[in-house]
This record gives sequence, C-alpha cells and structure tokens, in this order.
Amino acid sequence: PAKPFTNPHGNLTYGRGSAALGQLVDPAPLLAPMPLGTTSSATTVAVLATTTPSPLIVCSPDDPEEIARLLATHGCATLILTPWTAIRLAAIRPQDRYDLGSVKTIGNASAIMPPRIARDLLAAMPNATIANAYAQSEAVPAIILGNVDPDRPMWLGRPGRGTEMRVVDQQGEPLPPGELGEVWLRCEAPKRLYLDQALNARVHAGGWTRTRDLGRATADGELFLFDRMTDVITTDGKLVSSLEVEAALYDHPSVREATVVALPDPEHGEIVAAVVAADPALDDATLAAFLAERLEPHQVPARIHRLDALPRGGTGKVLKYQLRQRFGG
Repeated sequence: PAKPFTNPHGNLTYGRGSAALGQLVDPAPLLAPMPLGTTSSATTVAVLATTTPSPLIVCSPDDPEEIARLLATHGCATLILTPWTAIRLAAIRPQDRYDLGSVKTIGNASAIMPPRIARDLLAAMPNATIANAYAQSEAVPAIILGNVDPDRPMWLGRPGRGTEMRVVDQQGEPLPPGELGEVWLRCEAPKRLYLDQALNARVHAGGWTRTRDLGRATADGELFLFDRMTDVITTDGKLVSSLEVEAALYDHPSVREATVVALPDPEHGEIVAAVVAADPALDDATLAAFLAERLEPHQVPARIHRLDALPRGGTGKVLKYQLRQRFGG
C-alpha cells in the first residue's frame, strides 16, 4: 500500500490528496462554475466542500453574466474555471459592471489558457493570480503546478509535492533538458487502473504514467507543454503545436473561438488548418497576414474554416476529431 500523507486540513488521503486544492486556504467564498449533475461535478463539489475552508458556490458555466454577479455579490476570493468559461467571461468585460477586486485566485484547469484570455481576465480581476494545475486522470494525484504567465504561454510550472516528472523519447529513455519528448508523471499513490489490461500497458510503464503529451523540461525542473500527441501537426517533416497557433489566433480581437487541426495533404503530409468563429468583417486574408507576423512560416494555417460556434464536449474542450472528419476531405 502507498504511504499515506496528511493534507493541510488533517485528513488522511493515502496519496489521493490534491496538491492543487491544498493551496485553496482562503476562507472567503469560492465560486465553481461547472455543469451540474455529472460525475465530474459531483466529485469536484464533494472534494471542494471537504478539503477547503471556503463556503462553496456552484453555478452553471454557461452564464458569464451570472458568474460575474455572484463573484461581486458574495465577495468571492477564489474562482475555478476552464478556459472555455474564461473565454466567455472575458468577452462580456465584467469589470464594466462589477467590482471584482475580491478575487485573489483564479484556478485554471482542463486545458491551457490562451494568453489574451489570461490578460483579459487579469484586467477584469486586478488583484488575482491565475493558478494552473496540469495532470492526467490516470496519474492523479501526480500534478504540475504553476501560475499562468501570458508572456510564457506554454509554461506549466513544476512538479507538486510527491510528484516526479520526466520527458522521454519514443523508447522511454529520459531526454536532456530542452529536448522535445513525451511527459511522464508518477507518485507514490496507488495507480488508477483500467479493467482493460492492454490499455493499462499503453498508459503505464514501470511505475510511470504516460501523459500522451509532448513537452520540454528545463534543467531546474520546469515544464513547458508542446501539444497533445494526437493533435500535433507534421507538415513537410516539421512539427507544429496546435496550441501555439491557437494562441496566436486568439490574439486577434475579432476571433471569438479558435482551434487548429491537422488535415491530410498529398504534398505536405499534413497541413495546418484553423477553424474559427469570428467577426464576419475579419476576412481570411487579413487574419492570415496577422498570423504571419506572429508565427513561423510552417505554422501559418494553410486553410481557414469558419463556423458560428465550435463543437465542444461537456467540459468545454473542442471536439477536434469532429472537425478533422468534417474538413478532412
């Protein structure tokens, strides 16, 4: 059995304590916009209610105006959200109608936050810091913790307490600092296992959990994300991070939603394709020129597709596989 440890509130968690939640010690109210009635929300609410000293307020993530009103009315010190909720909240400029100075911590989870959205949130909540938690379901409670820095958009932070991290090559051998490879995490907690033993063999290796994410580690243990292995684009033999291109797309003020996918191409192997929901006044040529000023030539999308809204799952993540199927022909 794994060696138990005690979280800041004294209860034994046998390696399942969350280092991210352990940092939430402000007794002022905490607001958690999330879809209600799901296993994820029920678990999150139960964990927050039993591991933090804050009164917990839960609301729908689909009403940014209500989120802002609740923050101001209750003087919330902490806001936990996903990037999709952050995008919608920043878009309504809540600081024009509400005093959000009580917010000290914004907890970001589920995906990396585009730099412009982070800047807009910090402008709306001038006393806040955006805390980032990077983990994998199979690796929890192994975690990488850091603060979102818009000037270092792919920086995730450092391993939390009890977490070990390495970046490895295709054979599972550790890579030198700065080299691109798959991120592996581990901790002393009992492993989360699948009933499917073949799937376990793909996810776990020698006590480590494969994240299926690519990244780079520095000599002093910082982690920079590159992309999900399933989302990386290989064009003319060069790797392109869809996340880096998406960050550049969101830098344009007329872009409301953006994602980037790989589409097959007989000449280049794959091409970079952007799918955006944007102001109709923004034409594709103007957007492409905007991106060309911020990206390397091989990163600039070869195609730009328009939708009124991007398809998303329950947590707000874009369903990229649907877009690859839709536009891949």
